[in-house]
Amino acid sequence: MAAALWMAVPDLHAIEDVPEGGLRWLQGYDGNAPTGGFRVDGRLRIEAPDEPQPVGLVLESGRLEIGPGGELLVQHGPGGSRFLQGDVVNDGLVSLNSVLLFSRDGAEWVNRGTIRAAMFMGLGVTGKGARFRQASGEIHSDEPGSRLEFYNQSWFIHGGGKVFGSPAIVASSARIEAAVTEDLRLRFLGPGCRLEGRYPADAVRGCFARLALPPLETGLHWQVVPSEREVRLVVRRSPAPLVIEWLHRDGGDLLRVSGPWGSQQEVVLRVSPDLKQWTPFQRLFPFAGVATVPVPRNPGGEDGPMTVYQAVLGPVGSTTW
Repeated sequence: MAAALWMAVPDLHAIEDVPEGGLRWLQGYDGNAPTGGFRVDGRLRIEAPDEPQPVGLVLESGRLEIGPGGELLVQHGPGGSRFLQGDVVNDGLVSLNSVLLFSRDGAEWVNRGTIRAAMFMGLGVTGKGARFRQASGEIHSDEPGSRLEFYNQSWFIHGGGKVFGSPAIVASSARIEAAVTEDLRLRFLGPGCRLEGRYPADAVRGCFARLALPPLETGLHWQVVPSEREVRLVVRRSPAPLVIEWLHRDGGDLLRVSGPWGSQQEVVLRVSPDLKQWTPFQRLFPFAGVATVPVPRNPGGEDGPMTVYQAVLGPVGSTTW
């Protein structure tokens, strides 16, 4: 008689949909077994109940959908890591009372609801190439010590809604979509960061005027890489042949020019307000390694300082730009 062959097949629908008013509590005792995608219209809770241990959700297929009345509640409890591996669409509420790691490579989180991070808690996007897309809704990471952080070549894509707090981009990328009208403050914290925006040519200036770029870490600088349809700011490691930085000051913005040039060489500075042409503005001055220049006024009689996207420093008489 032939022996019967038995093989365990994983249940890809181990977690059923959570209905309105329902509760599903993931405690980690099942070893965080993989499951298929499901929908939450009640509450999905991630927390170890009585001892420190890793607790999370691992999706083998599909995605986690949080409905308009649903909630993902992540609690610190007695400790241990909290993680989510798989795609997410949030139209409801994500309450982060622990640090949640969005850790699958290439996964995507689309936020159209609300995310609230408690003090010293928040969301860390750590999957290589993972994308967090802020489509609409709100992100609240402005409590003391709360976090929205991007690592490992991941992406923060801002296409709408409001972000309260300052997302940290660590050797990763941010992209600002053309429809964005709200103010946004980002922190770039290492070499390899990138900021992108694709806009019509006449919208480039206004969009970047709303973007607050804080000073970079010591030894880093912005490099502007323009093209016909794209503005890209890339963080590079110094020293560079020349560094031109934008300084925000209450008394008026400044351009700070620094680089390993010789002592007291006469130079000329030219700037561009639109990435396509150089303005008639020229500033001649002796340069001995560092100089600070007021941002020029708008040409043509417009009020206010010019928005500068490129600046070139060269010897007097240079025609290389």
